[in-house]
Amino acid sequence: MRHLEAFLDVVRYGNISAAARARNVSQPALSKTISDLETLLGVALFQRAGRRTRLTADGETLQTHALAAMRNLEAAVGGVSGQAAGGQVKVGVLPTVAGGFFPSVALEFSRGSADALITTVTGPNSSLIRMLRSGKIDLMVGRMPMARDMPGLSFEFLYEEPVLLVGRAEHPARDWPASKALRAYPLILPNSGAIIRQHVNQYLSTLGLAEVNHYRLTPVASCFPCSSRY
Repeated sequence: MRHLEAFLDVVRYGNISAAARARNVSQPALSKTISDLETLLGVALFQRAGRRTRLTADGETLQTHALAAMRNLEAAVGGVSGQAAGGQVKVGVLPTVAGGFFPSVALEFSRGSADALITTVTGPNSSLIRMLRSGKIDLMVGRMPMARDMPGLSFEFLYEEPVLLVGRAEHPARDWPASKALRAYPLILPNSGAIIRQHVNQYLSTLGLAEVNHYRLTPVASCFPCSSRY
């Protein structure tokens, strides 16, 4: 248990120095605990990159199961001690979800769990997934990631929302076919790291507009007649 708690703290704080300060132990002592755990398992759990530590593939596997084990143990202790009620739920939500879908869900949850405190964190989908894996949040409401990012995570399909091509009401191209309008006017796109951008690129390709370098790139979440799943 001590080894797993130390391991999860290093993941949570990003490096051994920060984790040692949070645990009120010396850095050499925590380094030895991690080293002992790696020796017990016979694998390397971290890659050192300057002051930061990154999980290896074996480290990611251990993290997934260790988080689940710790949460199950906490639930078991709370259940037998009569202290299962209350607590805090940390939820990561996309900015587009934080102002629309999530508030009604949070209110409904609070009515059934009056003693629980809900805290929210907003950010890009990729950032929220990293926080979920590191244990900084308990769950997230975001776009469904690529298959390669799903191992170790469970998800539930909530809803599908359209992604639209939008212009002002008085725009001179409002009655044009989309392909003609997109060739004639600059376009605001989702940023290149957004999951939704892949759908946008596919849509452009169907119109013969794969050369997105012709367009002005601005980091917003908007744009096309396809769909995005949450």
